[in-house]
Amino acid sequence: MESVLNVQVSCFKRCFTPSGMVTVNLLTWLTSDKYAKEVQAIRAEECAMERSILKKRLLPVITPSGIFPYRNEASYKSHSGLIQFDIDENDNPHLTDLDAAKEMLSMLPYVAYCGLSVSGRGLWGLVSIYESTHHSEHFEYLNREVAAMGLKLDTAPRNIASARFYSHDPNPYFNHWAKPLRGRYKAPKQEYKATATANPTDDQAKVEACISEIIRQAIDLTTSYHQDWLPIGSNFASTFGESGRGYFHQVSQYHPKYSHSETDRQYDRCLQRCNGMASIATFLSRCAAHGINYKELLTESNN
Repeated sequence: MESVLNVQVSCFKRCFTPSGMVTVNLLTWLTSDKYAKEVQAIRAEECAMERSILKKRLLPVITPSGIFPYRNEASYKSHSGLIQFDIDENDNPHLTDLDAAKEMLSMLPYVAYCGLSVSGRGLWGLVSIYESTHHSEHFEYLNREVAAMGLKLDTAPRNIASARFYSHDPNPYFNHWAKPLRGRYKAPKQEYKATATANPTDDQAKVEACISEIIRQAIDLTTSYHQDWLPIGSNFASTFGESGRGYFHQVSQYHPKYSHSETDRQYDRCLQRCNGMASIATFLSRCAAHGINYKELLTESNN
């Protein structure tokens, strides 16, 4: 039987260079010592901030879960059949014996690899999964399994395009015939109902009128990330700030892959980047394209 790690994944020269992808064999990558000296230099640095700067400057990254011509979820091409996990020292201050933790994780039959992180102060690994189409649900199941062992995972690898810096471990754990993880966990879907703000501003009145109709018809306005979801989130973040988060969930909930946590993370990014420059024009135009006209709705409500 061939190793579950004998797959092709994307590799990028640096974490801040999302293009220029080449494919690499994951097993070859894991067993290579090409950047071992750089990793040793990073581990010798006592300052966490300096370690972060060094790894970004010196080390390439891969996307262990598959091939991405451009390093983002939208450019997903194929899945490797693996998800990564990351056990960071900051999230696990009680973790002092990494060898013992590695041995404990190796007891899970679906763990295919486990080794030291770049800093040498945490662990990362790879898990074989049964259905690549349920990547995030398999991750959520793994998250709960590891939590029961007293360890906390970084949730970033829930994203299929999550990257991983090259690292080196002189004594890694390998299980080339790891059994695919079949367990899946999907959080109960939270339904967001329409809201009506007392004495709303003009923009709030327009948005809430449109959202009421979106919810009544269960319309998905967020089909495209770049043309719909991102600009709508930016509209709300720029116009309403933190108070627009609820609007964003109300609009996002009808996408077939809606995730409460991912929607929150997206809105956080919109808040960081919008700089107050966007208006609600994109949102209103997307509504109009689906036959939802705020002028007609507000007129009806006033009659």
